[in-house]
Amino acid sequence: MTLARSLQYEIKLKTGIPVGIGIANTKTLSKLANHAAKRWQKQTGGVVDLRDPIRRDKLLKALPVEEVWGDR
Repeated sequence: MTLARSLQYEIKLKTGIPVGIGIANTKTLSKLANHAAKRWQKQTGGVVDLRDPIRRDKLLKALPVEEVWGDR
C-alpha cells in the first residue's frame, strides 16, 4: 500500500494527473479495484487493495459487472 501511495504521489507531482491504483491477484480483479479506487476516491484515497478475500468478495457483491466493464 505504501508503494502504491508513493507512485500515486509521484505521478500527480510530475504530470499533474490524479490516478487511481487497484491492487489484486489478477488483471480482472485489479481492474475492479482500480474502478473502486476512482469511484470512492474520498473513502479510499485512490488506492484499493483486493488481495484480501473478504474485501474482494464484499466489493464483488457491491458492484454490478456492467458498471466496471460496461454494457456489451
